[in-house]
Amino acid sequence: FLRALLNHFSRAKDEDIDPKDYLEFVKAQTDIDDEERDRLLEIAGAYETYEQLMHDNNVLDFGALIMYTLKLFRKRPAILKQYREQFKYIIVDEFQDTNKAQYDLLKLIAAEQNPNLFVVGDDDQIIYQWNGASPERLQSLRTDFGGTMEMVQLPENYRCPHEIVALANKLIVHNQMRTPGKQ
Repeated sequence: FLRALLNHFSRAKDEDIDPKDYLEFVKAQTDIDDEERDRLLEIAGAYETYEQLMHDNNVLDFGALIMYTLKLFRKRPAILKQYREQFKYIIVDEFQDTNKAQYDLLKLIAAEQNPNLFVVGDDDQIIYQWNGASPERLQSLRTDFGGTMEMVQLPENYRCPHEIVALANKLIVHNQMRTPGKQ
């Protein structure tokens, strides 16, 4: 049960949802019965307690590192500006496996110098959907940075023999979310 709670809290952080936001969301629900509301309020309280324990012990988990960085940058534009100036070139590998919070962080840092953003990603290789990754995020990248983005497709695969790639392509052609124009 505790592992499930920790995974749930981790997913909330991947979506940039802190305990306060979580509690407000639960309280705003009108289409659930009292028993379900009580259960969700208990989970929200556990999330708040978990975060307080982490704070009291001066530790952060991975999701909190991203979530608190987002909070810092949103509340302190001068600090965000300092990091934007420090990181003039940004490279993101395995972009398809980013979650919402990671993508929001990228958008904040790269906002003013998006011509200097280099992203490598393949929607057919998404493996972290359980952790908030989404094939739609590649489309979001085109929308958010499209004016300055150039797409380069790499048709050669040097890691696998041609036969394995051909068989894999026969399977992934059935994926529901695919990058437009992708073979």
